[in-house]
Amino acid sequence: MLSEQHILLENCDKLLQDEREKSIEMARNVNKLTKKLEMSDLALMTLQPLINLTDSDMVEICKKHPSLVLAHPRKCQQYYNCSMKEDENLSYKYRVRRLYLTECDYPDLFSIETLKCENFTDVKCGSRYEVKWKYGIYENENARKGNFGYYKKCYKDRVIEVGNCPDNSFPYRGDCISAFEIPRFFHKFGLLPSCFGKNDGSYQYPNYPCEVYYTCNNGTAKGAKCPESQLFIALSGTCMGAELYLTPHKYNNYKSICIGLGYKAIQCNGEQRGLIAFQSSLKGNLANMKTYETVIFNQISLNEGNAYNTTSGEFTAPVDGVYFFSWTTLSDAGKYFITEIVLNSIPIAFNRTDGRGRPNNSGFVMSSSNANIKMKKGDKVWIRTHYNYGQFARGGDRGERCNFSGFKL
Repeated sequence: MLSEQHILLENCDKLLQDEREKSIEMARNVNKLTKKLEMSDLALMTLQPLINLTDSDMVEICKKHPSLVLAHPRKCQQYYNCSMKEDENLSYKYRVRRLYLTECDYPDLFSIETLKCENFTDVKCGSRYEVKWKYGIYENENARKGNFGYYKKCYKDRVIEVGNCPDNSFPYRGDCISAFEIPRFFHKFGLLPSCFGKNDGSYQYPNYPCEVYYTCNNGTAKGAKCPESQLFIALSGTCMGAELYLTPHKYNNYKSICIGLGYKAIQCNGEQRGLIAFQSSLKGNLANMKTYETVIFNQISLNEGNAYNTTSGEFTAPVDGVYFFSWTTLSDAGKYFITEIVLNSIPIAFNRTDGRGRPNNSGFVMSSSNANIKMKKGDKVWIRTHYNYGQFARGGDRGERCNFSGFKL
């Protein structure tokens, strides 16, 4: 009897052990199935064209896969990064929050092979769209016409370099070239005359310094310059030291010497000389300004040259030259005042005073920007709102918080 009970107990233990092992195996299978379902869900959302993918979709995906990096299905420079909540700069460009969406620095593109930003020459985009212009993603956001010496270098339909040529030189045949070497018909500031109807030889530039000249060879003009300390003598068609040509018996004063060398009398015609500088500030506050509205700094403490107008808020260049400008704006926490400096309505630099994201009544935010601007006499520079982002600027009762200043270098 005891033996039968013992056998029965052993059988029960074995059955319990078998059931326990089956339960463990079932739990394992449930975990595997759950992971497979998650991966299937992820695969369905990521491997097929995500034409209707929304930010809420990405929130759900990133909850399950917080380290996931995923290519944007349509734009080759953009991708999703679940470890980064928000790219604030990108959200600002879109004017709406874009969770987990970011993009490569121009001109890099996102590689689906390495899941990283790579040089655009090493990335195969397939059907994903390649933005070949730096600001092409945001239509007209940064479109502007460059000044006369402004240039761009291109490679495979992309801008790889921008800059400004040195003074008195301009882009011509892939390089910055002196205006004396650029044909008049090619550029409005070109000074190289045509050789049409002229014999081969050397010629003086009309109304320009004596050390430069141009040659004609089979109808082709080319600019040239005399060696240092020498001048081009129009009568002989050669360069020589002035002392060898300007003998006392031939020229008895400075004026006759210059006329003999081909100089023409040039006068200042009222051109202003001396210091040009101003310091202005905003007295009072500004709020809810219109799109591209001029920010008028209405209080002046320095205005040498009388170039800044406190009524219009504009600085007008009295003479040609390079000018330095600086401006500072202050706003309250929770508000913003975003501005730009413009030359004849062309944006040059940007200043973002942005207190959004900070609790109201928690202090102030302040930002400053500078710009060096080459100006012609009569050109105008002023500060204006960037689009309609002139929500609030606090100038203060004495005008000590927001200011705009500049001077000629």
